[in-house]
Amino acid sequence: MAAMLSSELGNSDKVAHFVAECESMGLKVLGPDVNESREMFTPVGGKIRFGLAGIKGVGELAAQRIIAEHEANGPYADFEDFATRVDGRAVNKRVLEHLVKTGAFDFSRAGRKLLFEGIDAAIAASSAQARDRAAGQDNFLGELAAPKAERNGKPRGGAKEEAEFTAHERLSFEKELLGFYVSGHPMNTYAGLWEAIDTAPAEELQGLSDRGEFRLCGIAANLAKKYAKKDNRPWVAFTLATRNATIALNMFADAFASFGSVLAENAPVLVQGNIIRGADGPRVNVKECYTLDAAVQRTVRKITWLLKPDEPGLEAFMRALREAVVRDQGDTRIEFAILLEGGVAPVAEASKALSWRLSAPAFQQLRSHPCVAGVRIETRPLELKQDSRWARR
Repeated sequence: MAAMLSSELGNSDKVAHFVAECESMGLKVLGPDVNESREMFTPVGGKIRFGLAGIKGVGELAAQRIIAEHEANGPYADFEDFATRVDGRAVNKRVLEHLVKTGAFDFSRAGRKLLFEGIDAAIAASSAQARDRAAGQDNFLGELAAPKAERNGKPRGGAKEEAEFTAHERLSFEKELLGFYVSGHPMNTYAGLWEAIDTAPAEELQGLSDRGEFRLCGIAANLAKKYAKKDNRPWVAFTLATRNATIALNMFADAFASFGSVLAENAPVLVQGNIIRGADGPRVNVKECYTLDAAVQRTVRKITWLLKPDEPGLEAFMRALREAVVRDQGDTRIEFAILLEGGVAPVAEASKALSWRLSAPAFQQLRSHPCVAGVRIETRPLELKQDSRWARR
């Protein structure tokens, strides 16, 4: 199995595809771990552990030295123990940075940012210890150090334990260095919204009829700017990672001139376009692109909150919703449905004065309230802008 999986390394698109296949079979893919990971992807207790050599910038030599030390002298207690034991010639600063960013030391419960900021100090301490050993001297710091079990996962030097990368930073590092998201997915912020906004699953786009239109939410990545052979006008090829798939898209010259500025690496976007069927098969044609936050506000027409009348927190939910709507007034209408016995849910529409400028984080916070039994999202119909070919000179 490891031999088969090794062919997936070094190509982020293949890695993402492989991870999706594993998850479709009920096999969870875990991030790298300096104690559990082998060189390549490896089965661990019914799951798949990401291989150390598959981390961008780590490579086979560093992975082999890390594994060899672990096998010879036992598991690493924490990041400091790792830094003092591995061969600094193979496991350099860049390797340490990428291991930390991808969560290879999460087992120690120390924050990734905390460890990242301590890399230079760890390298300096490890070098000093190596010099002392070479000179046959005792390591004074080692004599004063607490036992490994006592310091495991605890910061030194008065650093704050809560120091951590933001969720966006964590996910960006994982996608950049591993090719997939480990600790979550950026689209989770839009859960319950993107399902209503999308007009077709990403993996079914090419099955649409000729000129069939689509609207799709996702994370833009792998942007490659190109130039048309005919007139040298710029266009861009990119991938869009939805919650369930990653697809390749093209935004050709006309659309790029109008919407190219919206695209950025790891940016949440909404794309709209159509399918063009020709001799070479179906082509996914992106005609419009918007930032997803702005698109959510514009596209969601109405939210109906299905509420549990006997839930003690109902009054608190209503206050929180009102505060959110008053604070951010917009165009999304609000309705309430009360869940009664037998599944009956009479609906009451709120005053038009209480229309909301919807934001995904606020929506998630409200949706997670115990009194919410569900939500119904009504979106505006998909309407592509008409081509204005006459405007070009």
